[in-house]
Amino acid sequence: MITPAKALIYLIELINCYAAVYYSNFLFFYLRLEFGFDEAANLLTAALGGLVYIIASWQGGKFAERFDCIRALYCGSTGVILSLALGMLIPQACLQVFAYCLWTLSICFIWPALEALISKDAGPQLSNRVGLYNVTWAAGGAVGYFTTGLLLERLGMKSLFWLPLLLTLGQVFLLIWAAGLLGKEQ
Repeated sequence: MITPAKALIYLIELINCYAAVYYSNFLFFYLRLEFGFDEAANLLTAALGGLVYIIASWQGGKFAERFDCIRALYCGSTGVILSLALGMLIPQACLQVFAYCLWTLSICFIWPALEALISKDAGPQLSNRVGLYNVTWAAGGAVGYFTTGLLLERLGMKSLFWLPLLLTLGQVFLLIWAAGLLGKEQ
């Protein structure tokens, strides 16, 4: 059975994945349009983000295990909010790359913690919970791929920052609610 707290964790994952696709997959168009990044500069930026991801995903999981998943989610969400605000407020190419790397580092504190919360105390339902987590993740990404281009045209390129930022703030409020419910379940 999926408890109300777990349902909120799935909802946070759905929103998080949508916001991640909105920002990270379309940032490279922004870098090309605003700063003249060519394919090589965008590939280098993506490779730098990938290097950060390789290291941070492992460390994010270790942090969640050591200090608690909820704390990891708060830390990751704070980093995402700060990186998106930085990208929105300081339109300089080198700071955009820094903000992207900070965003990547921060997101790596979120994803392992969400999956750990879904998996916790699953028992024989583990495969169902992880499967639903993957479907939720895929749905958030798919909706992001289908809607981001249209929304960027309607809302402008700055929405690349402020929309995921607002969605992340919403996730924080859902996380506060979910943390309270998780505390009652234990």
